[in-house]
Formats: sequence, C-alpha cells, structure tokens
Amino acid sequence: TEPSMSLAGQVMSIARDGEGTLERIFLDDQLPPEASSDVAQARFAKGTKLTVIEPMLVVSRDGLRGMAVQAGEARRLSVGMEPALARAAGNKAVASQKFAAAAELYCLGLQHPD
Repeated sequence: TEPSMSLAGQVMSIARDGEGTLERIFLDDQLPPEASSDVAQARFAKGTKLTVIEPMLVVSRDGLRGMAVQAGEARRLSVGMEPALARAAGNKAVASQKFAAAAELYCLGLQHPD
C-alpha cells in the first residue's frame, strides 16, 4: 500500500517481511520535519525495500499489532525509480506545487542504476 503520514510525522504503511508475513509498520523520524505525505509516498513508494536493524513490536490501544522503527534503524535498499517514471511523477508534483515531493522523485530517478 502507499504510505501515509500521521499528524506526529510518523510514516505508516504495510510491509511484507522476509517470510512473506504482512505487518503494519511505523517509521519514526525518517523524513525532515516539514515533509508532507507526498514526500513520504515518494520516498517509501510501493516496492521500496528496507532493512530494519532493531524492530520493536507495538500493540495499539485497539489491539492491532505492528512494528515501530526508530530513526537510524532502517536502511532503504531501493535503487530508485526508472528515470522516465520519476521525471513524470516529479513533473506532476511540480504542477500540483508539491515541490518537496518533486525533488524527492527527481532524486529517486537519478539513483536508478541505468
């Protein structure tokens, strides 16, 4: 699923672990303070791979389980988006005046190995 952002700036999504199990994941302090949910969606788009160093199991008040990841405990392994896709998505973000998301998307395109 596409990630979303809580009011506290936490990136929230669903992740599949190495064994194929789906878990809710909460990423703390992974984005700059002024980042919007568009930046979260660009940086942690579907297909992004993370290595989590020390996951912490959390249970919400409603009994739902998930994994909390603190700052510095996750490493993004994705190799970026295809340049043409990143450019198109970045241009769309610029047209919507979502400049931080556009910058993140353009950077993802530059990180692609091709």
